[in-house]
Amino acid sequence: MDIGGVRMAPAAAGVPLAPRVEPTSSGTKAVATELPRSDVVVDVRGQASARLDARTQDHQDQARREALLRSFIQTRIIIHPDTREIISRSVDTRTGDVIEQFPDETTLKLKDYLKAIRDSMERQNAPTQQVERTA
Repeated sequence: MDIGGVRMAPAAAGVPLAPRVEPTSSGTKAVATELPRSDVVVDVRGQASARLDARTQDHQDQARREALLRSFIQTRIIIHPDTREIISRSVDTRTGDVIEQFPDETTLKLKDYLKAIRDSMERQNAPTQQVERTA
């Protein structure tokens, strides 16, 4: 069999395989074991769950402040009228101020400027139509 010039290493000889353990078919029941009371497995599905919060008080206060801020911030999706670009804005609902915008105003102005340059170059390179008249 051609394996593309790759040399195969011979199988390692002398490595003993683990002995295979055959299952018993005697039908015997499991052997009873005695565990200490602390090691017994208990079904907890019916019990109330406990929640462990390992965060410090500072982290909990910061999480509360962030949750409060999220209640005052609204995300709006709009389409820019000039560039037809989709814009995501985070707005403070109390004051109406824009907190964050993607893409930002500078990027939108740059895209609008580049579009204007491209349009003017296309107008300059467009072939002019000349009509010839013969009398």
